[in-house]
Amino acid sequence: MVIYVSIAGSDENPGTFDAPFATLHRAREEARLTIASFTEGGGEDIEIVLSSGTHRLTETLVLDKRDSGTSNFKVSWKGADDGTTVLSSGCELTGWKRLEEDIHGLGDAARGKVWFVDLPKGSRVNTLYGKEGMVPRAKGKAIVPQKVPSSCGNIPDIVYGQNGPIPLDAEAKQRAGHQRHDCFAFAEGAIKDSSDFHEAEFLIIPGKPWTMNILPIQEVDFDNNVVYLKENCTYPIAPARCAPDGSIWLENSLSVLAPGSWVFHQQTSRLYFCTEEDSPTEGLEAALLTELIRLEGEGGETRPHKVKNLHFSNIEFRRTNRFSFHGLTGKGIQHDWEMYDASSCMVRFRYVDNSSITNCTFTEGGSGGFRCDLASTLNTISNCTFSHLGGCGVVLCGYGLSRKYLNRNNTVTHNHMHNLGLFYWHSPAIFVWQSGENLISGNHLHDLPYTAIVCSGRTTFDRAGASECSGTIHWQDVEEQCGKGYEHPPWWYGGLTDWWMREPLMHSRENLIEYNHMHDVMQV
Repeated sequence: MVIYVSIAGSDENPGTFDAPFATLHRAREEARLTIASFTEGGGEDIEIVLSSGTHRLTETLVLDKRDSGTSNFKVSWKGADDGTTVLSSGCELTGWKRLEEDIHGLGDAARGKVWFVDLPKGSRVNTLYGKEGMVPRAKGKAIVPQKVPSSCGNIPDIVYGQNGPIPLDAEAKQRAGHQRHDCFAFAEGAIKDSSDFHEAEFLIIPGKPWTMNILPIQEVDFDNNVVYLKENCTYPIAPARCAPDGSIWLENSLSVLAPGSWVFHQQTSRLYFCTEEDSPTEGLEAALLTELIRLEGEGGETRPHKVKNLHFSNIEFRRTNRFSFHGLTGKGIQHDWEMYDASSCMVRFRYVDNSSITNCTFTEGGSGGFRCDLASTLNTISNCTFSHLGGCGVVLCGYGLSRKYLNRNNTVTHNHMHNLGLFYWHSPAIFVWQSGENLISGNHLHDLPYTAIVCSGRTTFDRAGASECSGTIHWQDVEEQCGKGYEHPPWWYGGLTDWWMREPLMHSRENLIEYNHMHDVMQV
């Protein structure tokens, strides 16, 4: 059975070749009705064919068990053969108006050159695209973090490092007073006052320079030259050796708006663009979604109800938002390079088996390309291209430390990945965390800001659940395996003597990583 969708169609049509539907959501409903009509043990393959051209999504297409195939039939979503089929959340910006009012904090470089457009209420925009690809968001000059004055609140009793919480005695507090997760000081004049700091964010490389965060602002105290953040940075904020001229940048504030860049105010749903010419560039699009498609099974401790036998081919996924946020949450994986069980990619499989993505393209996205989460097995992503994304290419992410060895036997082969990590500079092309027995083979990985492949199960044992990955731990399983009250000391205190005790709960095992061509990495 074939269901047709065309950008020139109508959802009042029957979905045939001559009278196609207009939207993917309408095609999903038709496919559900057909699947529901199949007798048990019967059925036939279903194809949803999407016409060439750009299909614009304003809400994520969620496919669940009602949309599954079975061992008797499969369901395929595929692009037509007569051109390129694009799924995009890009919203074309029209109706620009020149900004006439004088806004407090607007930089001199932008005066007289700012235009604005109002988007639908509730919009969230952190990526903008034009005919040449991604358009940069307003960004200030690099800032060197200074020591936070002792008068600015109580210095915390602990800070969080890469191996867990670190208690601070009086001497350590004095020594590390400028190293806070929640605030940093700046030199006089490094930040100019502006009326829109509640909309702005800081890009921060902390004292441990193998990660970075993009975090919202709580308040800027110009009396003491201190910035307070709404969310905690992964590590204490301190000068980074890799960036001696400054490791913090202000973004999305009118105070740093310059020609060729833009700012979005979520409270008013207004986007400002500073022109280099007489008027805004034609063809600008604001991305409105982070996920375009999600396959969503139902979780369960013993027998999850999974989505199965769904297949995607010959589709280009493009123009999505950046996932917010990474930071000290306990749900980050491996130094908070990605997030556990998060909607951080264009396409996401969650409790999915025996499904595939082949001959597809993932490009111009604010976050990652594809991720396979929790209890997902026997899925394939092959012969795809991933480029110009804000995060990773492919993420395989199982459960935290537990006996749930349920993310495995997936295949990532013959994909081409390059120019990734444009927003999150620590992003690998392929990230395997707590996932095993996968085949990672024949991929071409290059022009990357950090590493090409990460295969990890790294977890910090912090019962407060704030340290890296500690919020993902199933403590009952840990204590049944390792003993009541189990605490794993950092390696420099206790060595690795209890490795084999906890090893059964760590699942990045038996992965076959072979014949991948990796070059031009560590570029940032």
